[in-house]
Amino acid sequence: RGAELPLTNDINAIIEYLQAVGSAVPIPKGLVSAPLKEKLNPQISKSSQAGLQLTQASREIIVATILVWLWVQHKESFQRAFAKSGRIDVDPQCKWLIQAAVDAVSRAVVVKLDKSNGMPSFASMKQYSAERASLFFDAQIALIVNEALMTELCIDNEVDMTLSVNDSLVELLDETRLCALK
Repeated sequence: RGAELPLTNDINAIIEYLQAVGSAVPIPKGLVSAPLKEKLNPQISKSSQAGLQLTQASREIIVATILVWLWVQHKESFQRAFAKSGRIDVDPQCKWLIQAAVDAVSRAVVVKLDKSNGMPSFASMKQYSAERASLFFDAQIALIVNEALMTELCIDNEVDMTLSVNDSLVELLDETRLCALK
């Protein structure tokens, strides 16, 4: 039996809670997991020789973290889209928020894991059991995702309010352009 990581039970409880909250978010999981898979798979296959690996559990933690962050930070946008059409996946603002989150996270995860040769830094991880090391790895993944979302995807409320008008402005610009060409 490997040595215990500090606060293993606490880390496990946090990871389980994050996944439970992520599954309770009313944004369909597939809207995040599909583009995340598209972004991460090519990067991971390029780096797999260097030891970059992500388990399915780690991917689920990434998706849960993104879903929770999107809901906490942009709940009104998703609620507005659902009230408008009953679907989040057709709303341009929601699609943009999801894609921006996935882009920021996939970049951060690949860079961080690539720099550390596939494993976030932790002194002598080899002394711990595979289960304990995996738990710590998943906690590090959640931390990387949160940091990426909080630092790379910063939209203030005033900018957030203008996103819903952007579609109308683009349509107006297209119409004006077509009129000018005639």
